Amino acid sequence: MLKIFTIIADYFTFNLMGLEKGSHIAESFHFFVEDTLKIFFLIFFMSFLVSFVRSKLNPEKIREYLKNKPKWL
Repeated sequence: MLKIFTIIADYFTFNLMGLEKGSHIAESFHFFVEDTLKIFFLIFFMSFLVSFVRSKLNPEKIREYLKNKPKWL
């Protein structure tokens, strides 16, 4: 699954930017693009997951569940 980020970073680095493979600037740019894409994907996935869970949870049910529990819980 993570191979797609490498493929996209390869395309940006070597095809669009025209940098030579093996050069320090190309490797740095490739690392930046690949990791930035991974971070954006994780942020998008986590916000989608949190919003999905929040839309499915009913606050009244949670309040009822926690009503007789100790305060530290």
